[in-house]
Amino acid sequence: MKRLFFVLLLTVIYAAALCQEKWSLKRCVDYAIVNNISVKQADVQARFDKLTHHQSVLALYPRINSQHSTGLQFGRSIDPTSNQFTTNEILFANHGLDVGLDLFNWFAKKTP
Repeated sequence: MKRLFFVLLLTVIYAAALCQEKWSLKRCVDYAIVNNISVKQADVQARFDKLTHHQSVLALYPRINSQHSTGLQFGRSIDPTSNQFTTNEILFANHGLDVGLDLFNWFAKKTP
């Protein structure tokens, strides 16, 4: 039984040794470059820096915000002028526009 186990173990080890393929130095270096965590982190950092630069360039432009809302009020409510209950339908709409521009911010924003 021990001899059979030993022969089987040697057969498995020999088969595993034959199944390995040989890599050239160029293939090893290419594999290391593609799968290197430091290279991937540097790529992510470069893309992040590019986005940060683009955001800082866009921050130089004016800001415009617009708000719109509509609503329908119906049922029983209190009339604010007479303080009596009324049953009226009221359609209301609210609109707003906000524009902002930094004229001078003590050189905090510089043109690229």
